[in-house]
Amino acid sequence: ANFFIEFEILKRKSQRESTQTQYGNDIKRIVFIYRNKIENMTEKSPEKFNYELKKIEFFGRKVPVILQNENGPCPLIAIGNVLLLKGKMQLSLDYSVISNEQLLDLVSECLTNSNESMKNNEEMAADYRKNLSDAISLLPKLQYGMDINVKFKGCQEIEYTPECVIFDLLGIDLVHGWTVDPTDRSSFAVLGNLSYNQMMEKLVASSVASDESNHKPVSTFVKTSPSSRSPRSPKKIPLDVEKEIKIEKLEIKEEKLEEKQEKLIEIEEKKEEKEDQQSKIIIEASVIDQFMAASPSQLTYNGLYQLHEHLQENSLSVFFRANHFATIIKYKGDLYVLITDAGFRNETVVWEKLDDVSGDGDFYMADFTEQPTSVLPPMLASAIAEVGSSVAAILPEDTSTLLKNEPNSASLISDDYVPSESELRQQLVIEQRIQQQKHMDAEQRDREFALQLHKEELAAQKQGQNQEQRQQKKQDNPKTNEKKDAANQSEKKKEKDCCIQ
Repeated sequence: ANFFIEFEILKRKSQRESTQTQYGNDIKRIVFIYRNKIENMTEKSPEKFNYELKKIEFFGRKVPVILQNENGPCPLIAIGNVLLLKGKMQLSLDYSVISNEQLLDLVSECLTNSNESMKNNEEMAADYRKNLSDAISLLPKLQYGMDINVKFKGCQEIEYTPECVIFDLLGIDLVHGWTVDPTDRSSFAVLGNLSYNQMMEKLVASSVASDESNHKPVSTFVKTSPSSRSPRSPKKIPLDVEKEIKIEKLEIKEEKLEEKQEKLIEIEEKKEEKEDQQSKIIIEASVIDQFMAASPSQLTYNGLYQLHEHLQENSLSVFFRANHFATIIKYKGDLYVLITDAGFRNETVVWEKLDDVSGDGDFYMADFTEQPTSVLPPMLASAIAEVGSSVAAILPEDTSTLLKNEPNSASLISDDYVPSESELRQQLVIEQRIQQQKHMDAEQRDREFALQLHKEELAAQKQGQNQEQRQQKKQDNPKTNEKKDAANQSEKKKEKDCCIQ
C-alpha cells in the first residue's frame, strides 16, 4: 500500500514538472523500487534458477542465447532470447551462465528503455507509466510460466491478459499456430469465434446436457382436504335459471379445456426447444473432439499458413505451442524455432525447421543450412538393432537410409566401445521421440474409443426416450377417450332430464 501511494505521488509530481530530466529521475526511482521488490521476491522464492548460455552466430555476430533447463520459465527465456538476437539486450560472451535475478534485471531495463517517443508525449506519458509499472510488477511471474488463452480464428488471436502488456511494451509479437481452417465450414462455424477456455466450457456443457437428458421431472399434486361442514339441504331452483347455470358451466369447462391445451402445447414447444439445444451442444462437442483429435500437437496446417502470411522476413517473435514458449524467426520464406534445450548445449545445431504439424522438424545450423549427414554412431546402431524398424520410421531420412544400407547394424559395435556424451544425448533424443509417438498414438486411440462410446450412448438414450414416448401415448389415448365419452354421456343425460322436467 505504501509503495502504490509513493508511486501515485511520483506520478502526480511528474505531471506537474514538465522537464524531461525530472521525468527521467522519477522513472528511475520507480524502477529502483520495483527492482527491490523483484529481489525480495526472488530471495523468498525456494527455487533459484541459473540458466546456461550457448554462443551462436547470428547474421555475422556472436550472440549468447539462454538455454532451457528442467525448471526453466519458458516465457521469460523466450523473451530474453528475442531481445538478445535483436540486440536490444546485451550479455558478455565470457558468461557461461546467467542467474534468474540477472535476467529479470536485464529485461526490466529493456522495458524502461522502450518506447522513447511515449515518454516525450504528455498525453501518452501517463498511460505509459501505468503500463510500465504493471509490466515490471508482473515480470517476476513469468519465471513460473504464463497463462495463455488462444483463439482459433487466427495466429495472432490471443485473449488479452495483464501479462500481455510486457510483450506490447517490448514490441514482441506473441503468436500461435492452433487455428481452424475457414474452408472447413462445420469446424469453423463451431470454433471460429471461440477461445480455448470457451471450447472447454462447451465440452462441459455437452456432458451436462447428456446427464439432463436422463433426468425426468416429477410433478407433485397437492390434495386439499374436504370441508368439515355438513352439507346444506338443496334448494329448489327455477328451470330457466338452472338452464343458464348449466350453459355457463359448459362454457367454463370449454375455456378450461382450451387453457389446458395451450399449456400442453407450450410445454411441448419448450421441451422440443430444449432437446434441440441439447442436440446442438452435443453435435458441437463432437466437432470439437474431432478437431482436438486431428491436432494433438496444437498446430494445424492452416496455422502454419497463417504464420507464413503474418510473420515478416527476418522477424523474431515468441511462438506459443502446447504450453511452451519458443523463439521463432522467418528466414527466406521458411519458419525456424530456436533450439533452447540444455541437452543441445554442445551441439552445432541451432534451429529446428517448422514445416510439419507433427513437430518433428529437421535440425539446421546457425546459418540456416541443414545439418550435415554424419556416420551412424555405434550407440545409435545398437539402439536401432534392439528396438527394430519402429525407430527407423521416427528417425530423420538420412539416418533411416543409412540403416537400410547397413546389412548388419549390430556389427558396428565393438565390445570395448565407450559412447561419447554426444552419442548418449542423441540416443536420448531418439528414445524421447519414440515415447512421444507412442503417447500420441495412445491418446488418439482413447479419443476415438471415447467418441464411439459417446455416440452409442446417445443413440441408446434417444431410442429409449422414443420408446417411452410411444408407450406413454398408448396409455394416455384410451384414458382420454374414455373420459371424453363419459363426460358427453353425462351431459346428454342431464340435458334430457331437464327437457323432461
